[in-house]
Amino acid sequence: MVATFLFGLNVGAQWIVLIAVLPAALYLDFSKIQRIIIVGSLLLLINLKLVLPSIYTPPLNMDDNFFLLFLFSNISAIGVICTVTVNGFINMYLASLQKKELAEIKHMSNIDPLTKLSNRRYAERFFEMVNKDKRNAPLMLCLFDVDDFKNVNDTYGHEVGDTVLVSIAELLRQNTRDTDLVCRWGGEEFLIGLTKCELEDGRRIFTKISQAIKEKTITTHKGEINITITGGAAIVENDDIKATINECDRKLYEGKGAGKNKVIV
Repeated sequence: MVATFLFGLNVGAQWIVLIAVLPAALYLDFSKIQRIIIVGSLLLLINLKLVLPSIYTPPLNMDDNFFLLFLFSNISAIGVICTVTVNGFINMYLASLQKKELAEIKHMSNIDPLTKLSNRRYAERFFEMVNKDKRNAPLMLCLFDVDDFKNVNDTYGHEVGDTVLVSIAELLRQNTRDTDLVCRWGGEEFLIGLTKCELEDGRRIFTKISQAIKEKTITTHKGEINITITGGAAIVENDDIKATINECDRKLYEGKGAGKNKVIV
């Protein structure tokens, strides 16, 4: 603006206004009509000499100075190119951040917030993947339930109950593979899915998990406690996950009725 005032319109200094106004048009939250008005105003501004006669004589009359015309036009062009380029990089960066954020949200939607194990939503996806890829067969499921968990909550409080669930979750992670499903099924129930697992191998692994939990002393702010779990396990047949989980649930309650602290296979 100062250069235009000093040298007049013919040297093209007004073009530099593009550099200042273009970022506003790119970044600020304008409507479509507002953007059209901005662009139209820019075009009008940089072509003032065609639509507005000179109404004064510039203090430094250099209308025919080719050097200034070349200088201001190139500064404007470079400024616009740099602005558009930076805008492109910023948009790419923001898109990358948004993609990461969406991925994180998607990941967290599949995780139980307390135990950090998978939740039922992820379990459904896991079963779909296993059913599509037979290389993971056979799949063996086991539904675990913490014995007398209500008594733990009633005696020590829900905070201690949460500590118990977190400790169990850690033991389940330690005794399974990355390719297996370890899921908090709900409340004090956990579901484990062992891929490429035959019946006897599954029986051995689930018994080992049950024994490890029985032998673990859980330290809480109200002292040390010991707990046990009861489970029911079965091999998935005919890709019928629901029927297998129902079978596991039936065996779990069979184990509860038989004295708890055991895995029925």
